[in-house]
Amino acid sequence: MGRDAGDLGAQLREAQLVKTLMPIMNRQLRKQRKLTTWHWAEEADHPELLSGSALSQPLAQPLGGTLYGLFRNAREAKSALRAIAEEQQLCPRVLGLEKGKGRCFANQVGKCRGACNGQESIAAHTQRAQEALTQLQVNVWPWPGSIAIEEQSADATAPAWHVVRQWCYLGSAASFNKAQTLADAPASFDVDSYRILNRFLRYPEQHGLTVTPL
Repeated sequence: MGRDAGDLGAQLREAQLVKTLMPIMNRQLRKQRKLTTWHWAEEADHPELLSGSALSQPLAQPLGGTLYGLFRNAREAKSALRAIAEEQQLCPRVLGLEKGKGRCFANQVGKCRGACNGQESIAAHTQRAQEALTQLQVNVWPWPGSIAIEEQSADATAPAWHVVRQWCYLGSAASFNKAQTLADAPASFDVDSYRILNRFLRYPEQHGLTVTPL
């Protein structure tokens, strides 16, 4: 069943149990395995959609460039990028959201600064777009394999060890030795676990966490 010593373990277990015990959440979890993201390759002037099985490897190891957002489908991904483009007066044509040549419609109505017709340089547009997308940036797994996260809690008599690989929660144990046996357990990506882990691992010491690669 695993072990919780604090808030991280409790949240990870809750996310896992909800999807295990509730049929509707099981269906949502299957959809999450087909998530879509925007991949902005190095030296490129616009991002490309990446989805399904092609998304799992970049989340594990960098493939060059940056990932932005985790969406349920391409429509949701395009909607999010289009909203940012409108807010920041970015060119939807240069971003690959629409086809055509010359001035885009957004530029004609004063909602694009003109990367489509030379009023704004592509380099300047790329910089603005990437800065605007920072809010959606996806963190690539920074360790070579599985890790054990030791969690100490004032309310617990002993620490717990949570095992994670490529943002996938593999389970918890009462000791480091037992945690090591979970390092190669089967895993499936879950966006809720990803978000929980990102929040806690950004500043692990503030949450009483110690990370040890396995």
